[in-house]
Amino acid sequence: MPRKPASLVLVTALCVAVVTGCDASPPDPGPDGTMTSTPSSARIALQLGHVDGSADFDPPVAWFAEAVERESAGSVTVETRFSCCGDGPDAERTLVGDVASGDLGLGWTGVRVFTQPGLRVEGAAALVGPMVVTGYGQEEAVLRDDAVGEVLDGIDGTGVVGVGLVPGGLRYVLGADAVLAGPDDYVGRTVHVLDSTVGSSTMVALGATPSEVGFEERDSGLEDGSIQGVENTLTFYRDHTDLAPFVSLEPLWPRLSVVVASPSTWSRLTDVQRRAIRRAVADVVQRTAELRDVDQLALTTACLGRGHVRRATDQQVAAMRAAVAPVLDDLRSDAGAARVLAAAERASASAGPDEPLALPVGGCS
Repeated sequence: MPRKPASLVLVTALCVAVVTGCDASPPDPGPDGTMTSTPSSARIALQLGHVDGSADFDPPVAWFAEAVERESAGSVTVETRFSCCGDGPDAERTLVGDVASGDLGLGWTGVRVFTQPGLRVEGAAALVGPMVVTGYGQEEAVLRDDAVGEVLDGIDGTGVVGVGLVPGGLRYVLGADAVLAGPDDYVGRTVHVLDSTVGSSTMVALGATPSEVGFEERDSGLEDGSIQGVENTLTFYRDHTDLAPFVSLEPLWPRLSVVVASPSTWSRLTDVQRRAIRRAVADVVQRTAELRDVDQLALTTACLGRGHVRRATDQQVAAMRAAVAPVLDDLRSDAGAARVLAAAERASASAGPDEPLALPVGGCS
């Protein structure tokens, strides 16, 4: 199933800034640093690139746009350009390049892109370590950890400005013809992962062959049987049970993302506007727990359709953890990744697990 075509939004503010800035200045902030109101002549609209087809798959991006307008008192608005960067396996790398060049003022991309050659950031890989973060309380705790926040400093060295780390849905492995609950279920199968060195290494550790083809090729592969699994969120599952109807409710990792900015655009914003955007990031992090409700609704919807959902047994979970342990050991061999991974593990342990998602009465088979 192809993604939705890109949607370009017409901006009608009197002063629009995507790459260039506005001469008009926003109002001064109040005593608490927040802004009150903004004349239309001082408004700046920024285009934010996102590789998904809509916010239905990644709700925090809509929360961010709302929060930016609120925190800036209308001084800055965000118009999201979905399906911004093609449907190839390098879509997120293209997004980062478009932000670096100034073609996009802002971008929202998975942290996983900063594990790739040419964009590698110390510690980024540890944020998507398998089975380290498996709940939303854990995800929020990790995002609030100072050591994890240091990854942003490294992102500043990739040609973009790291504005802030933001939450995303937990990601599961969805099966085309069977539930993939334990390592034995992965052996000999081809599983699609997004552009991620850790994702590919994890599939190899589980005995599967990773596939990093583009979105359309992924969907074609699920349909013709050449791809037998895909790691993705429950919001994706909700809309793709025709291609991958099976899921085991044991997540591998969260869709941790980062908001990045074009250096030229960022420099044209005032200090007050930059602070407002960073407050908007904090507002989104504070809403992380709401993603569990998003997942619950998505799961219920999938169950009412063609979904087949199972809970992994304790033995299967233990076997999965043992199988992916070498991936985590490899991350620990790098000092920067080891420091971030240790912080993520501490934060996750402190937060503890979420309440399990509920299956509809009568189950989901």
